[in-house]
Amino acid sequence: MNYVTPAGFRDVLTDEAQQRERITRAVQERFAARGYLPIETPTLEVMDVMRAGGRLAGSPFRFFDARGDLLAMRPDVTLQVARMTATRLAGQPGPFRFRYMQRVFREAEGRMQAQAREMTQIGVECIGEAGPQADAEVVELMAEALELAGARGCKLALATVGVLRALLAASGASAQWTERVLAAFHASNFVEVDRLTGEAAAVPPVFAAAIRALPRIRGGREAVEEVRALVAPLGCEDGLDDFARTCDLLAEAGLAERILVDFSVMSSFDYYTGIVFEAYAPELGTPLGSGGRYDNMIGSYGESRPAAGFAFSLEQAMAAAAAAERSVD
Repeated sequence: MNYVTPAGFRDVLTDEAQQRERITRAVQERFAARGYLPIETPTLEVMDVMRAGGRLAGSPFRFFDARGDLLAMRPDVTLQVARMTATRLAGQPGPFRFRYMQRVFREAEGRMQAQAREMTQIGVECIGEAGPQADAEVVELMAEALELAGARGCKLALATVGVLRALLAASGASAQWTERVLAAFHASNFVEVDRLTGEAAAVPPVFAAAIRALPRIRGGREAVEEVRALVAPLGCEDGLDDFARTCDLLAEAGLAERILVDFSVMSSFDYYTGIVFEAYAPELGTPLGSGGRYDNMIGSYGESRPAAGFAFSLEQAMAAAAAAERSVD
């Protein structure tokens, strides 16, 4: 018999395990210093419960238990925190600041069998607070955490999904067309966005042109005003004032050189309602982590509360740190 681990899973030996332990301790101490308290969520959730919170990224591992319930191994922690807050903490005033380090599990998609199917997420959730101050807090904390993990010099790409959602709502588009556009944005498939907003678009040309132009706007703080000029004539500036203020707060915190306003950023999750952001290392082509504001998700499970948070992959952060060391050598 060939004694191997399943594809996408691996052992962690002592040297790496000690490094992971050091990083985790430093990051969790930083989170704790900012008032975030530890939580843990179960490895398994009822599939319908996960689906209630929004679109799931990737394909979760699913199986039936002896009772006949369809269960999923958690592909994401934020959905679980939303469920926990709405059910276990209903009626408590908050706000709540939570931190966690947990494994998440996602099936490989298509032929990408070599990709990791078990990952370690480290993240925070700030629940019960809205506005630019809270948004800037979680973005700044993500930047600090990645520095502590050794992934120095990361770029943070920021946008707000409010503008796109406002354009889609004001355009009079059908639900089907709207879903196709959102799916294309979630997949960063801007060829498909161009096709959907082309000559045969299902919305007035002025809205199609704005939707097509939006993901091509990126740059510094001036990019916010470029978006405003694009959508203001259509009355679709939703979230831009808060987003601009968040960018200014991050600049005041010394992160101006690390911030990239990029309206092509759209998480593979569809639960975000305001700011969205991703962290990139120069040496890696995939994001180290992501986050954003999800004011409606907790309400899917019960009592509604505003919320924002992020999570990053410990493995990706360590890979970025190693790549940066090799580039120096």
